[in-house]
Amino acid sequence: MNLKKSNIDTIPKYKLGDIAEIRTGFAFRKKVEPEEDGEIYVIQMKNLDKNYTSIAEVPHKVKLDNKMEKHLLKEGEILFVAKGTNNFAFVFDKPNTYKKALASSTFFVLHTKSDVVPEYLSWYINQQTAQRYFNKTLEGTSQRNITRKTLSLLEVKVPSMEQQKLIAELSVLSRREKDVLSLLRKKREMLIQTTLFNSINF
Repeated sequence: MNLKKSNIDTIPKYKLGDIAEIRTGFAFRKKVEPEEDGEIYVIQMKNLDKNYTSIAEVPHKVKLDNKMEKHLLKEGEILFVAKGTNNFAFVFDKPNTYKKALASSTFFVLHTKSDVVPEYLSWYINQQTAQRYFNKTLEGTSQRNITRKTLSLLEVKVPSMEQQKLIAELSVLSRREKDVLSLLRKKREMLIQTTLFNSINF
């Protein structure tokens, strides 16, 4: 689809709190440690990749507590990093890998309404417009901590479902391309170093 400027100008804006339910992650009273026979994966900041947009390391597992039930993640929910200097978002899309999982209180969990594509919303949150908004609201503060109110008031442009899906798809493809190129660079560097080493050990 060709996203013409005239169409972009008429795309409606909504407050994030009007297009998604926002809840806090589960607050543990102490440091999360892996428990024997644990049933629930606990996603923490340390489990994310360097871009803070996906799960890179296997989270600790803890035993199920009744209080955790309502915090269990559903496929398609968005995890937003509320604390620290990297306030990015990503979609929980690994329900088969982490069948029962919850996010720690470092995150807000967003559950989008039916006419909003989660992958589109997470992409929008990670763009400069939203990031500038977060930075502006935190000016002069000693600690980086996005509040639920601040997040709920973020203005989000919501195009048609077709446009959202297209943007989301292109975003995923772009991220995969970056991952592949990064892997190729590492492999190439390893090959070069091995060749150089072998040249002096023949």
